[in-house]
Amino acid sequence: MPFKNKDKSKEYHRQYLNDWKKKNPKKYKEYWKKYVVNNKEKISERNSNYWINIKKNRPAKICLNCKREFIGRLNQEYCSSKCRDCQRFIRRKNDPVYKKAQSIRDKNFSKKSYENNIDFRLKKLIRHRILEVLNRQLKGGKTEKSIYYGIDIFKIVEHLKKQLPDDFASGEYDIHHISDLVKFNLNNQEELKKAFAPENHTIILRKEHSKHHSNNQRNK
Repeated sequence: MPFKNKDKSKEYHRQYLNDWKKKNPKKYKEYWKKYVVNNKEKISERNSNYWINIKKNRPAKICLNCKREFIGRLNQEYCSSKCRDCQRFIRRKNDPVYKKAQSIRDKNFSKKSYENNIDFRLKKLIRHRILEVLNRQLKGGKTEKSIYYGIDIFKIVEHLKKQLPDDFASGEYDIHHISDLVKFNLNNQEELKKAFAPENHTIILRKEHSKHHSNNQRNK
């Protein structure tokens, strides 16, 4: 498919390749095995050049523990596992008592964010609903990230924020699907995408939502 814009062309071919990989995982695996065997030097050179360029352009960081300056991976917070101070800290992190205390801190942070941060609360409610539906449909199978199914949580949040009542933080409201999920064939990815489209979401009182839900259960 010809494109005048190079960026659009790259994006189209990248998307096409990703779709093909998902549809033909065995073929892709076989192809990649052959490619690796026949192009070992090329792959090695490409990888080494990639990391050399990254290290050149990567800014220096400060180790969170020993406060030394270092150049590391994007998500690296400590300068080195060889650093004695950092080793001590890493061992403490892996200690069961420390892990339990950290878990309690994380839960408290999550609870506070849920009460005070509207974006956090909406995302959590939507993620819970999506996960609930996927687990029910897949019956114990592996679930992917919501974006894999064409569901954009951020767009849903932006849509719902436009209709938020002033007392939403009171906990008396719930997210409701305008067209019930029962009307969609959730085993079909396109139908699932329509069911979780931003415009199919609204906010209503929890009492009304539970009444609506109980009526649907009776009509089944």
